[in-house]
Amino acid sequence: MDKSLAVRQIYAVADWRIRNQLRNSEFMQEELRSALNYYFSEEKVSQYHLQEYSNGFYLGEIRNNERQGYGAYLWYNESPPNSVYIGYWEHGNKNGEGFYLMTSGMCYYGEFVNDKFQGEHSHVVGSSGIEFEAEFYNDDIIKVLYSNGGFTYNGKSYGGGGSSGSGSSGSSSSSGSSCLGFIVIIAIVWGCFKFCGSCSCSSDNHNVNHGTVL
Repeated sequence: MDKSLAVRQIYAVADWRIRNQLRNSEFMQEELRSALNYYFSEEKVSQYHLQEYSNGFYLGEIRNNERQGYGAYLWYNESPPNSVYIGYWEHGNKNGEGFYLMTSGMCYYGEFVNDKFQGEHSHVVGSSGIEFEAEFYNDDIIKVLYSNGGFTYNGKSYGGGGSSGSGSSGSSSSSGSSCLGFIVIIAIVWGCFKFCGSCSCSSDNHNVNHGTVL
C-alpha cells in the first residue's frame, strides 16, 4: 500500500459516515471535513509515515518509533464500515482532540486522555441518530449538556431536549415514566479498539474492550 491509497481509504470511510450516521449533524460533518482537508493535504501527507498491520494501517506522524502528533488509524472490519480514529496521538495512545468513527455506527468527536473519552464538550452521534454533547471523564459521562433524544449510559437514563445533570439510576418517578416512552437505548461498546503502545509492536491485537456500554 502507498500513502495515496491510504488517504483514499480514510476519505472513503469518513464520507460513508457523513452520508449515513452523520447526515443529520451539520456540525459533525463540517468539523470532520475540515480536519480531513487540512491534515490530509498533499503537503502534510508527504511528511507522514505509513505503518501497516494485519488488521489495518496507521498514516500520520511518528516520533521515537511511536505514534506521536496527528494521524489516522483505520481498522479492516469483516463488514463495512471500517473503524477509524482521526486525531492526535501521544506515546502511541489517543491523546488530544480527535474523531473516533466506530464500526458499531457511533461517532465521537472530542478530547481523549490515554485512549479514554475525556473532555468538557464532547460530541457524540449514536447509530440510531441520537446526538448529544457531554462532559466526559475517564470514559464516563459527568454531565450531559444537550441531547436531541433519550439514551442510556452505564445504567443511567438521560432525556433529550436540553441540558441535564448526571442522570438517574432508573427510579420510577412520574416524569421518569413519561420519559421511558421515547428513550432509545444505544447498545454500543465504547472503546472497542485499543492501540498497542508502539508502532514497532509485533502484536496486531488492538481489540481490547474498555468495558463501557452506551
